Amino acid sequence: MANVILPPKAPNLPLAPSEYLRAYFDQLTSILRLYFNQLDGYNTAVSPAVGSFAAVTSQSVAAANTATKIHLDTTLVENGISIDATGTITVAQPGKYLVNYTVSGNVGSWGGGAARVIWLRLNGTNAVESARNTVGSYVLEVSPSDYVEFYWASSSSSDVMTATSATGYCPAIPAATLTMNFIST
Repeated sequence: MANVILPPKAPNLPLAPSEYLRAYFDQLTSILRLYFNQLDGYNTAVSPAVGSFAAVTSQSVAAANTATKIHLDTTLVENGISIDATGTITVAQPGKYLVNYTVSGNVGSWGGGAARVIWLRLNGTNAVESARNTVGSYVLEVSPSDYVEFYWASSSSSDVMTATSATGYCPAIPAATLTMNFIST
């Protein structure tokens, strides 16, 4: 489990005496020095959870109008969010995550104009209103014991999400991508 770095808490400062006392000012400056030392580098120490994954091989649906898991087989970035060999995603830190997901292709090339839909599942249950046609964004509240999966379906049994190799002028196009970013507790 990733270490969660909490923001520094403001110190309780001692009340000032009615007359000048060097010991009071020594104590006050010591407390403030310790507090500001906590702040130095705080933003650089925070490393929010992020995971970016891709399907770099073409994939077909199991059958027409059938939910089919998208196998994300390549890790692009991983920090506190991981994926297993089956394409199931887990997080180390509980909280709200922004999930961006996409599949390759355009309406004219999908199995002769087949209707295609993509969506997310949380713990094996469809995430409410997460279904999209080609590109989606969704906020999920996830705990370390939860798991996230990426699914698709098509009205055509011959529909294929196609991964395209790199060319001389552009990089490879994955069949699908999914990125999760921690946004809040």
